[in-house]
Amino acid sequence: MSMDAVEARQNEHVDLVSKSFPEIRCIRCGYEDFYIMPNVAGPSGLAVVTLACKRCGHLDQHLISVLRESPKPVPGSKIND
Repeated sequence: MSMDAVEARQNEHVDLVSKSFPEIRCIRCGYEDFYIMPNVAGPSGLAVVTLACKRCGHLDQHLISVLRESPKPVPGSKIND
């Protein structure tokens, strides 16, 4: 896979997470800034996007196929919901 394709995929994942969870915070420490890890396959072989909290390092994974199909923003994902 070319670097351009890798970058395009990474940008798609950033966009999916941003639109799905516009007010995302770490569930452990409440921090708002994350690293988005390279696309990896989860235990079932399904593609996932992995977020790593920049403060505490907590890892959070989401199935890419589910994020693509889910309503935006994901219901219940806003802090005040």
